[in-house]
Amino acid sequence: MSGFPPALPAALPVSSYISQTHGKHVIHYRPYNSELDIDHIQALCSPMLSEPYSVYTYRYFLLKFGDCCWFGFKRNDGSGDAKVPPSSDEEERRAYSCVACCICKIDTSYKIVKVPAVPPKAQKAASEGGSKPGLAGALAKIKLDREAAAAQGEDHEVEVKTGYIGMLSTDPPYRGLDIANRLLSLSIESMIENHGIRAVTLEVEDDNVKAESIYRKVGFTEEGRWKRYYLNGGGAKRLKMNVEGWTEGVRTLTVGRKGKEEVT
Repeated sequence: MSGFPPALPAALPVSSYISQTHGKHVIHYRPYNSELDIDHIQALCSPMLSEPYSVYTYRYFLLKFGDCCWFGFKRNDGSGDAKVPPSSDEEERRAYSCVACCICKIDTSYKIVKVPAVPPKAQKAASEGGSKPGLAGALAKIKLDREAAAAQGEDHEVEVKTGYIGMLSTDPPYRGLDIANRLLSLSIESMIENHGIRAVTLEVEDDNVKAESIYRKVGFTEEGRWKRYYLNGGGAKRLKMNVEGWTEGVRTLTVGRKGKEEVT
């Protein structure tokens, strides 16, 4: 296939990293940057997956939805300032290790809703909220769309985007530090801001109590359950969360004492 694999992008600037202290560790978070990140995912996820994934599965997630996939890095030794993120791809590969990742994708569906010819508050929203940049603008649009859909009017087919958490993995020595919560928050907010998702779904093994507790802490609830869902014969729970929680600011993760995220 011509042009595949794609050329590697330029190194991310230091400003692309989000650094945070978790206990005695400083973790530097960044979104997907290049196919070199596939090595990080395979090293982290493969030993713990319920079923094997090929490199093509990882490419599907990363090459199409890399802006929603996040990674956490830690400096390997004390040879430099652990609080400073990598200054280049080369330094990241040489002096840092990936200790966590969250891989996501976007699913698109269509539904029929009642929308008036002129949505209520449309002009006001355009002048006050519709033009807001970034995450705030995306959340304002979600609220406006919800108000319009609730009104009576003509039938319209609308596009509905749903986020999907494919993999969330943390290296065992770094578990219990709320690194997974931080990755989850970054990924969900990226899906809201970049793609305008209305909800997030995922599957979790029905006996993986720790993983399920992470998702429920953020606001996920059980939507369904299947027996023998995975190749290893294990069952699964399907969890879902509407992003209205983020709209109202009641599920946003904020940094508390000692670097731990807290639900506000």
